[in-house]
Amino acid sequence: MTFIESAKANHIDPRQYLTDLLKASTILPAFPKSEELGAYLPWNYRRQQNMGQRKDNNETQATTFAA
Repeated sequence: MTFIESAKANHIDPRQYLTDLLKASTILPAFPKSEELGAYLPWNYRRQQNMGQRKDNNETQATTFAA
């Protein structure tokens, strides 16, 4: 399943998800462990959206993706 299909399957705007994902990926180490990448999966992003923690488009990784 692609990033876009995963976002759609989780009722997430694919463009916003990919934008936030690319912004957040800049803080990852060169070779992240699979445990670190789990926070960037669409279902973790969706959980943060449902919790009302997203304030605007200029937010940080901590409020967009689950830790």
